[in-house]
Amino acid sequence: MNRISVTEQAWEVVEEDYLGLSELDLTDLQFQAFRNAQGQESFWLAGTDTMNLSLVKKLFYTTQSNLQNLQETNVSGITPRPLDHFEFFSFENQDYALLARQTGELILFGVNFLNALPQLSLLERNFLGFQDNPSSRNLNVHVVAGQRPSLYAVDQRGGVLYISDFMDSAVREEVLVRIGEEFRPTRLGRNTWVSSIPDAFGSDYDLLLGTTAGGLIYLKTSESVDGPSSEEFLVKVFPNPTDGPIRVIANQSAVVQLVNSLGQVLLDDIEIQANREVELQSNALASGVYFLSFRVEKGAVYSKKVIVR
Repeated sequence: MNRISVTEQAWEVVEEDYLGLSELDLTDLQFQAFRNAQGQESFWLAGTDTMNLSLVKKLFYTTQSNLQNLQETNVSGITPRPLDHFEFFSFENQDYALLARQTGELILFGVNFLNALPQLSLLERNFLGFQDNPSSRNLNVHVVAGQRPSLYAVDQRGGVLYISDFMDSAVREEVLVRIGEEFRPTRLGRNTWVSSIPDAFGSDYDLLLGTTAGGLIYLKTSESVDGPSSEEFLVKVFPNPTDGPIRVIANQSAVVQLVNSLGQVLLDDIEIQANREVELQSNALASGVYFLSFRVEKGAVYSKKVIVR
C-alpha cells in the first residue's frame, strides 16, 4: 500500500510500502478507519491470501493507527472471496458491516465491539435486493456516513447507483455524468471501487472511482442552482470545541488573526490560501473562548468563535 500526496496540480506517491504492509504477503489490500457508535477508533485491513492453493480474503482489526498488532477477524457464516469488499458504518447507535461479494450479493452484518476482538454476525443476505447474479458480478459499495447513511454501488456492468437513507429505503437512483450539455449513465470497467470526498462547506460529495488496472476517475458533483455563489465567503473551523490543534479551511484566501475574549491579538498575519487546510497550534492556550478573524482580499472581515477545552 502506498501513501499519496494530493494537490490541485497532481497526485504524488510520497511513500511506497506504507507501514511495511508487504510483510503480510497479501494482495488487493483494502483499508478503512472506522469510529464506532461509542466513539472508539478502529482500523480494518482486508487482503487476499493463498491457503491450500486457494485464494482467500482475510479481515484484520486493530486499534492502532500504524496497523500494529493486527488480529484476524472471523466472518460468521461466510467465506470471503478475493474480490469481496468490506464496508463499516453506524446507524442508530448500532455498528454494522457490509460485504459486497464478487458474486453480486450484498450481505449485512452486525458488529459487536464489546469483546477484545469485534464479532461480525450475519443479519441479512441479498440486502437491498443485491443478490447472486451472473450479470452483476464484482459488486463494490461505499457508505456515506451520517445520521441517515447513504450508499453508492457499482458492479461489472459499469453503472453507479445511489441509495439515500439505505437502512430504511431500497430505492435506487442512477448516477449520471454530464458530458457537454447531456447527462449520461456511467460506463466503467468490470472491476471498479468507489469512494467519496466530502465538500468542506456543504453536504455534497464528489466521487473517486478506481480500477484494478490502476486507473482513477474523479467525478465532481454538479453545482446546485441553490448552492453558494463563488463570491460568498465560506470557512470551516474544526474540531470545535478543541483540546488540540485548530484546523481551518476557507474557499477564499484570507489573512487570519486569533483573538481572545479580552480582544488581545494572540496570533496575527496568518495567511491561508483558498481551499488549503491550515493547522493552528492551540496547545499553549488556556481553556476558554477565542475568535478567529478573517480578512479577505476585498477588505471584508469575518469571524468564527472557537472554544478551547
